[in-house]
Amino acid sequence: MPELAYIAEDWGQIDYYNEAPPVKFPCALISASSIDFETQTVDVRWGKMKILIRVADAPTVSGTMAAPESYRKRAFAIIDLMDHIGNTLYGFGGEQFNEIEQVAITRYEREDGIREYAMTFETQFGI
Repeated sequence: MPELAYIAEDWGQIDYYNEAPPVKFPCALISASSIDFETQTVDVRWGKMKILIRVADAPTVSGTMAAPESYRKRAFAIIDLMDHIGNTLYGFGGEQFNEIEQVAITRYEREDGIREYAMTFETQFGI
């Protein structure tokens, strides 16, 4: 996705930093937030994995109605970005795992000026 300046595994890049986070914005940080297992038969287990994508941006412009339109577009670009991520991943699947389904978006409140949303996706796979 060319709109993203940084894509990586989430190891706390935007949580634990001194002066500036070691990412470029906008960014997507990806992790498997949980994997639940269920036994189907003696030889088959089923895994349900939740994938968490933290999408963050740090726009330097305001998105108020009084701001110029270019500022508003930049300030709210994260919404379009999440829509693009969701549409790209929705239904992606194959022989190794079932199609990915988007299940939630949650906004994280931050005090450092970074706008952050958590996108949760889910897929299932047999073991």
